[in-house]
Amino acid sequence: MLSTIDYARKKKRRAQDRDSVTDEEIFELPETEVNHTERKGAEWIKGSISEEKRSRLRTPTAFEVEVIPLDEDWEPAGIPQPAMILNYSEEGVCLEHVALIPESYVSINWHDSHSRQHTAIVHLKWCRSTEDRKILTGGRVCSMKTF
Repeated sequence: MLSTIDYARKKKRRAQDRDSVTDEEIFELPETEVNHTERKGAEWIKGSISEEKRSRLRTPTAFEVEVIPLDEDWEPAGIPQPAMILNYSEEGVCLEHVALIPESYVSINWHDSHSRQHTAIVHLKWCRSTEDRKILTGGRVCSMKTF
């Protein structure tokens, strides 16, 4: 598996081979409400993605959630953004979203078909961009509540 940096370099080389574009054109994200000009780095992202041995099987799915960045004390620390859960287990989750999440913890909120609200606190472990200019992020579930 490629590290985030290696993936970005490979993507950059492919784009330069195609059109000789600038770094800014390759790495710019689409403008959204949560992708504003004042950007904060995501220090929790390591230079390489380590392969985690999952103890639980993930269930593929696709449903929309709200993601709220949290600080180390699990207090809101950023602008909520929409995301899509792509797969989950009782211990982990994979999200697809459009703007980088700088914080290493997030609250994921959604309603089920019975109008119950679910909230999960997730410690983010990895992040990578996709070719369609979205971001995949995965992490371990620290806490889960249903209201």
